[in-house]
Amino acid sequence: MTEAMSCFQIIHVVRNPNTGVAASIAALAQAQLSAGLDAKLVILKSNSWKPTQTIRSLPQSQYWSPRLFGTAAIQFHSWFRRYEAWTKYLHHLRRPAVVHYHDAWLSGALLLPHAPLGMAQVVTYHGLAAEAQLRRQPIRRALHRHWARKVETDAHAVVTVDARTPHRAAILFGVDAARFIHIPNGSPRPLIPDTSIVRRNGGQLVVGHVGIVDDGKGWRITAEAVDRARATGVDASLLIAGDGPESSQARAWCEERGHYCQYLGWVDNIPEKVLPNIDILSMPSRSEGMPMAALEAISSGIPVVCTNVGGLSEVIRHSQEGLLADRTPTAFASAFTYLGRDPQLRRDMQTRCRKRWEQHFSSEVMELRYRELYQSLL
Repeated sequence: MTEAMSCFQIIHVVRNPNTGVAASIAALAQAQLSAGLDAKLVILKSNSWKPTQTIRSLPQSQYWSPRLFGTAAIQFHSWFRRYEAWTKYLHHLRRPAVVHYHDAWLSGALLLPHAPLGMAQVVTYHGLAAEAQLRRQPIRRALHRHWARKVETDAHAVVTVDARTPHRAAILFGVDAARFIHIPNGSPRPLIPDTSIVRRNGGQLVVGHVGIVDDGKGWRITAEAVDRARATGVDASLLIAGDGPESSQARAWCEERGHYCQYLGWVDNIPEKVLPNIDILSMPSRSEGMPMAALEAISSGIPVVCTNVGGLSEVIRHSQEGLLADRTPTAFASAFTYLGRDPQLRRDMQTRCRKRWEQHFSSEVMELRYRELYQSLL
């Protein structure tokens, strides 16, 4: 670590981070602390937000945020930003600092318009999850477009976790795609180095769905695909860990099929409590950035069956670390059947998963990339 790096602070700012974004921020902050850097979190939180165990373990300051949907809450902070305690905290930092915002284009409402001398402001786009909604809502989209352009003018650097987002953001918000710097997410080293050692499933293929339980993440596609794979003779079972708008439907689905389906609800530590119990991870997502679930899976040697959206194909190469499939139960069932009938292929994929994570998607690799960016700004 250089002397220049040791003399400044890194402040990560985020509002109510969801599971994936929270895991990404935690991985980066943990890696920075392990490297001897001074990193902490500033979290704008509503009463309904539930922090993960990893987030709770990090140095942080928490500030109140209204219990409103995203656009309204961010607009509230935009209106009253100059009076809020968290912005006063940033203005009174006594050392040079990188203030790193993680609310993508919404960060345009949070950025300090006149950053103090010695402060660099960085914004990371964790995908474009709201893209489909914004295309149907022109008034809301105009407000988000304004914030995205504020990011362009007020941020010193704009980062994307996946290679596809800049082009999509340029179309949606009219921003300059060339302005983005591509730094993929990374995940920490798994506590259990090789999950194949601890899984004891015999000939059974355990398919996992982790994260938000809603239509966008496609839990029902996974569930129907497991049923179809079983109809071909594959001894497939399903494990769902997460909550969301369709939690009650997922719970009912699993209760009806209790001999091969299990619904765990929200689980705080997926890598330690869930990944050791599955053979493949299913991700039939409609939209993604650089999903931490996929990175955590390959770090543990678990192949992934996923759609080719966002940064998933940057992580999962078809037939190497898993399979890319169309977003249908039929396509995912075919993938499950193919993998279920070839244990040796799964073992080969496990080896490639670990190697790819080590070379490209560890939190140490991510930390080094961000460190180079920070140094170029201060």
